Amino acid sequence: MIKSTLSVIAGYAVMVLFTMALFALLAAISPEEFGMEAELSPGNLSLLVILLIGLGAALGGGWVTGRLAPASPSRHVGALVILVFLMSMLSFFMEGAEKAPVWYRIGLLIVGVSGTWLGGRLRVAQLRV
Repeated sequence: MIKSTLSVIAGYAVMVLFTMALFALLAAISPEEFGMEAELSPGNLSLLVILLIGLGAALGGGWVTGRLAPASPSRHVGALVILVFLMSMLSFFMEGAEKAPVWYRIGLLIVGVSGTWLGGRLRVAQLRV
């Protein structure tokens, strides 16, 4: 049970750390688009870049969870998908979320859930080879 829980937590941690590292890099390169200012308002291209970062993070998180799962990687990845879905829904309705376009908030949900699932499927496919 502990290894199962840790595999899901590790996958989520990979997602968070990957995202934070790339955001720090982007903020250093282009602080007006990706910095931490309170009135930050990124353009559509920047939002698409953020979605791509999210996709990479989700793929990595799903793969790591599948890799660390002690048994039945698909179930563990499913648990991570549920966690990502719940966190995405939470962020969808958080205070201040209305500043982001609806297409972007929906995109985060789709990218997070589908990317996590695909990352896990990649790991399962590797196990079959």
